[in-house]
Amino acid sequence: MVKLQDEMRPVEEYIPFGFVELKGKLVNDHPEVFSDPETRRKFDELCKWMSLRNTLRLALDYGDAHDKYAPLDPDKDTLAFKMAATTAAAGGQGYTAGKAVVPSETIHGRVAAFNKELSDIVEKAEFEELPLEDLEKVMIVPVFA
Repeated sequence: MVKLQDEMRPVEEYIPFGFVELKGKLVNDHPEVFSDPETRRKFDELCKWMSLRNTLRLALDYGDAHDKYAPLDPDKDTLAFKMAATTAAAGGQGYTAGKAVVPSETIHGRVAAFNKELSDIVEKAEFEELPLEDLEKVMIVPVFA
């Protein structure tokens, strides 16, 4: 919720900004304090160490939360597949994004990896394989007279 303190600047009752935005806003709002480059450098170092401390504290306190809730994530398999596809599209190991020439063995490897991951997803979805006769019945196109 936002309350207007004056016409120029709202007062926030929650923090919708990330660490980088907050740090930049603090520096911009107090130019008299941060006009000295040494002060700014020390402030940046302080912010870095505080961020590392907070990250470590959260990892120690809640690090296993992701593992506990991962089985409940319905998109876990598709997200892993998207990450693998993105990595492959960016060239994976030894290649950079936008490289024009990709060796054919790399392409075949990527296709094989795609097929394996897709098969794993379909297997986990517990689809049943249709008999060939059922597929043939469905594939017949009705003719309207």
